[in-house]
Amino acid sequence: VGDRPFQDLEQALLDALPTSGPVDLVDRLCAPLPVLAIAELLGVPDADRTDFRRWSDATIAATDGMTDLSEDDLISFGELGAFLDAHAKAKAADPGDDLVSALVGAEVEGRAMTPSELVMFSITLLVAGNEPIAPVREAALQHGWTLQPNFPAVNDLLASARLGVVPLEHASGIQI
Repeated sequence: VGDRPFQDLEQALLDALPTSGPVDLVDRLCAPLPVLAIAELLGVPDADRTDFRRWSDATIAATDGMTDLSEDDLISFGELGAFLDAHAKAKAADPGDDLVSALVGAEVEGRAMTPSELVMFSITLLVAGNEPIAPVREAALQHGWTLQPNFPAVNDLLASARLGVVPLEHASGIQI
């Protein structure tokens, strides 16, 4: 990731899109982009980002109540907590240029965040940054829409591929 980490993440997702045929932009761009951006902020290694998305989806499911979670979601939610705890410990031992590294070394009124506070902060950031896209994904699934986010590079790609799309702003009140 270069000087523009979020633009680089977006570009990598765009580069991975097929150049012909229908494209599920919700699954291939809209859903992963916020999770990858949060992973970047938290300093999650590239090798863990596929799991991080799965864990994120389970965390979103958990916001609706633990009784509705599948066994797989319960396992994923537990894995996320264990990962974030180990990640915070790793960043405390070897800090990087990320939010977790900054928080493990910070103090407020002479007190550092506890590991459990750091895990909960990370989960809160993940949910707050990812949950707003959930209604868009649900609408897309219910209506079979192929959604077009408001990114000029995507507009150009879709125009060149002549794909029929519904602009994202028409799918929900969420603007990207």
